[in-house]
Amino acid sequence: MTDEANGTTRVVVLLEDSRGARAALDTAAALAARLDSELLGVFVEDTDILRTAGLPFSCEISITSGQVRPLQSEQLERQLRERAHSLERALARASQRHALQSRFQVSRDRVERAALAMTQPRDTLVVGRNGWRRSYVPTIGGIASRLARGTRCSLFIVGEEPPRSDRPLMVLQPAGDDPTRTLDTAIHLAQDRSQPLCILLPPGRGPSVELERAARAWSERVGVPVRFQRIADTAAATLVEALRGGDGQALVISRASHALSTPQGHRLLDELDVPVLVVD
Repeated sequence: MTDEANGTTRVVVLLEDSRGARAALDTAAALAARLDSELLGVFVEDTDILRTAGLPFSCEISITSGQVRPLQSEQLERQLRERAHSLERALARASQRHALQSRFQVSRDRVERAALAMTQPRDTLVVGRNGWRRSYVPTIGGIASRLARGTRCSLFIVGEEPPRSDRPLMVLQPAGDDPTRTLDTAIHLAQDRSQPLCILLPPGRGPSVELERAARAWSERVGVPVRFQRIADTAAATLVEALRGGDGQALVISRASHALSTPQGHRLLDELDVPVLVVD
């Protein structure tokens, strides 16, 4: 079912067994329940790792003992099957808690290609940021920046810890004076989390009459404060400074933003320690 406010048709979550990915599953399930959307859980068996396991010199190092042992394809295939069963059960539990429909799917591909193939423009893709795990399979969160560049849908990057509800959600005002999907999405997210909303204004751009009216009406309706904050520029480093200086607990930003137009900006998606929603 499509949510009229933001046009989401499905919520797709990339599954693995890191702390960040488990937080992503919880976030995705809650979002799908609010939107009355289908939840699709995807476990990607990374073909790069599988090819590496087939090389004669491949090995793994035990984190607990430091012992070096051969990395065998049969062993990796067995571990992947076990992990898939475990993640499917986790998805079922999350779906049951939120009383929603879900599907589980396994894809054997590179993570970026799998995410692109599995998502549609009106989906929201949820991924966990870097998490520590006892496995030689890399965590999904480390490629959040590449997913932001390669996917064609909104991308929600989730940290390991839940954001504090008494600290503001920040949104960078997109180009143009009228409220856009980015601002609408930020408003709905702040409302869901009962968080204050801070709208970041690029230099030379003040809030339009329509934007001020919409923000004030939303604030009065839901009882959550909203404020405007001017920033020196829209560089990624400036946004990070604004987030940390204002105790921002989440950032909503358009994929077309100048901050995400450079490799440095995309890399910050992996490094920020707060949730980031990239709106397509």
